[in-house]
Amino acid sequence: MSRSDRETNTVAFSDHLAVWTSASACQQAGGGMGSAATRKLRPANRNRRRVLVLTHGVGPMRTYSIGAILLDLDDPTRVLGRLRNPLLSPAHDEQNGYVPNVVYSCGALVHADTLVIPYGIADGAIGIATAPLAQLLAAMVQKPDSPR
Repeated sequence: MSRSDRETNTVAFSDHLAVWTSASACQQAGGGMGSAATRKLRPANRNRRRVLVLTHGVGPMRTYSIGAILLDLDDPTRVLGRLRNPLLSPAHDEQNGYVPNVVYSCGALVHADTLVIPYGIADGAIGIATAPLAQLLAAMVQKPDSPR
């Protein structure tokens, strides 16, 4: 996963780990999390033949929130679903710090059907959030015939 143009989430392909010349867009900036947002990809969790990818994007008032998209495991350029709204935004007591109004994922894991997300807070602290995986997947807008 990359964001080589700084706005579009892409899936990069390579036969050599030091050379990444091919990338295909899978998610454009904007939508779901506010105004023209950039999204930075974070580690993915496999769920059946799908990949859950945590993203972060900027919305109103330069607030960075965590979002999620669901990709096809066999063709990760195909978006199967996305959250309409942020999964996690800065709480009132998380808005001040070195970089205010920012939360971003620091990876994620699934334990006992619960998504566990360690996340950075304003570049000054870390928190842990959890979400029932089934509810998260059910909340995603499904896009079964999405273009590549």
